[in-house]
Amino acid sequence: MNKSGLFLWINVFVFSAALSGCDIETQSLVNPTEFSFSYDFEADAQGWEDAFADYPVGEEDFFELSFAHDTLPENLPQRGALRISGNNHSDDLFMFLRKQVSGLKPNTAYNIIFHVELASQYPESSVGVGGSPGASVAMLVGAMRRQPGVVEGNLGYDAMVPNFDHRIPFERGQKTDDVLNIGNIGIPGEEFIYTLISRSNEDIPFVETTDKDGKIWVIVGTDSGFEATTTLFYDQIDITFREN
Repeated sequence: MNKSGLFLWINVFVFSAALSGCDIETQSLVNPTEFSFSYDFEADAQGWEDAFADYPVGEEDFFELSFAHDTLPENLPQRGALRISGNNHSDDLFMFLRKQVSGLKPNTAYNIIFHVELASQYPESSVGVGGSPGASVAMLVGAMRRQPGVVEGNLGYDAMVPNFDHRIPFERGQKTDDVLNIGNIGIPGEEFIYTLISRSNEDIPFVETTDKDGKIWVIVGTDSGFEATTTLFYDQIDITFREN
């Protein structure tokens, strides 16, 4: 190895070591226009927060809304995960995770790629009340400069609704300015057993611009047309920002 190669290797090693324990898992020194963040939820939620929307005001208990740092179901490897659950009495329950990411370039447009691994137990071919427990629950990802949240609104009744646009068809690739549909939570086969599945938008990047401080909010969630309980375990979320 020549001196220049050795110098680069040492700098990469030192830089990676300095990031140990941080949200930033990897950051390319050769290509400073790309940043990668990885969250494995082994020890805790790593700053991710939960939110629920599209249900009547004050009906959190009736909708059985819950979120916790947990472990994967017993039939899967026993490692940390984020469990989120709700009973979709409204035929429209939206359950999502949110986090503010920092350390990016200010006022910069990025192609944002999500890779999400989660445990689902709902066959894509299954039939349920109002729709399929697998195929009728869409997975949405997105990014925005403002903090995504839930406010009181009106869906024909007093309801808790998102402060961003998540109303898109249940078809992969559909999007608004705030979110993108990257598939559903369906698993192969016909058996209701928790299975690790992956969803990504590698082929359809989501584009958003950071704020003046190089920060941006990201979300990962599900919009349900299945009128019963959905319980999911998020095992890993990887997000890559590629300068547009």
